[in-house]
Amino acid sequence: MALSAFSPGSYALLLLDIGMPRINGLALYEKIRKIDSKIKVLFITAFDADAEVLRKLYPTKEYEDVLATILDNSEGCFIKKPIDTDDLVRRVKKEVFNYSRKFRLASRPE
Repeated sequence: MALSAFSPGSYALLLLDIGMPRINGLALYEKIRKIDSKIKVLFITAFDADAEVLRKLYPTKEYEDVLATILDNSEGCFIKKPIDTDDLVRRVKKEVFNYSRKFRLASRPE
């Protein structure tokens, strides 16, 4: 996905690998979050994703804000490799259902 083509509300959910070659998933999430602060993300990682591991992998000030946001909202947002496809499908369905439910509630006339 080209970042320039991304706009608020255009996606219900993103799947981002933390270890991408040109730009890591955390850096991309930080850029996307500036465009759409409500976007939900499932991060794919080969590591156990907890606060200590992430802080060791990304110790710079550059990631401090994005790590805080991820860890504050981290209820089930990490998928460890190798990916269990049943788990992935279940989690994607859950996030998309929650997104569509919020969208329907927000669009109801009062």
